[in-house]
Amino acid sequence: MGEARDTPADAREAFSDDVFLGGRLLLKQPLDGPRAGMDAVFLAAACPARADSGERVLDAGAASGAVALCVAARVPGVDVTGVEIDRALCAAFRENITRNGFAGRVHAVEADLTAPVRLLSVAGLMPGSFDPCSPIRRFSGPGTCACPVRPASSAPM
Repeated sequence: MGEARDTPADAREAFSDDVFLGGRLLLKQPLDGPRAGMDAVFLAAACPARADSGERVLDAGAASGAVALCVAARVPGVDVTGVEIDRALCAAFRENITRNGFAGRVHAVEADLTAPVRLLSVAGLMPGSFDPCSPIRRFSGPGTCACPVRPASSAPM
């Protein structure tokens, strides 16, 4: 699936357990490198997925899965797939899915989203298979938004 990237061995072993959403989520994430904070919670809150709608949400560059797991915690019944290129981060994401009870609803895929479509399709990342509520705005250019966002008052976290 494109070329997976490895985190250096010494960094792979340095993880913390962090609490999100008032204790509803426990997140294993690296002490160095990509770490989630309130930005992940706000990004998940901006995702306009609706409960039990059957929507499929994509989190591109999922790291340890904070955004994907926050969306799943907030929106019952939504299916969330997080894609992460780094092998160690994706492994932590998979562990976070299990330890938070989201197996079956949240999926971690180790892949390079810049890979050819035929390779991404093998991993279940088919073009057009996700709804336009995917929280990927952190990768959009300045002043752009990848999807419509509901007002914060209608998407409480």
